[in-house]
Amino acid sequence: MNPDVRLIGVSKSSRYAILGLVHLASSRNGDRVLAEDAAKTLSLPRSYLAKLFQRLAHKGLLASQRGPHGGYALARPAGKITLAEVIEATQEPRAGERECLLEPRRCTGTGVCAMHEHVLAAERHMLDSLSKITLAQAAGLDSKEEKDAA
Repeated sequence: MNPDVRLIGVSKSSRYAILGLVHLASSRNGDRVLAEDAAKTLSLPRSYLAKLFQRLAHKGLLASQRGPHGGYALARPAGKITLAEVIEATQEPRAGERECLLEPRRCTGTGVCAMHEHVLAAERHMLDSLSKITLAQAAGLDSKEEKDAA
C-alpha cells in the first residue's frame, strides 16, 4: 500500500497504521519491533509512527514492552485483527475535514449537498468490506501458519 494514495474516508494516520501493523504481522515469529525500525523500513516519519503505535497499544491492538528486548508486537494474532479495527482506532473525527464533491467548500454535515448520503453510504460499504480483511490477509500470510499461531 503506497502511503501517498488517499482512499476515500481513510486518513493518513489510518494508512500509516495499517502499513505499520502489516509490517509487524510479517515479522518473524511475532518478534517485537521498535517503532523507529518500522518507520525506517517503511519510509514513514519516525515520530508519527511512534505516536500511532502508542495509540494502537492504548486501544489494545498492540502490546508494548520497554527495555533491551522491548518494542511492539501485535496484541492478538494477525488473523484476528481487521483493517476496519485499525481504521476505527486511528481515524480522527472528521467534521469539516472532507471537501464537498459538488461545491467548493468543506462538508460540515449541515446544509448537505445531494451527494452527502451517497458518500456516507460508500464509506459505510468500504468500512464493512474492510471489516472482512484481516492483517494476516493484508500481509499475505499463509492461512495455515496464521491458524497455527492462533
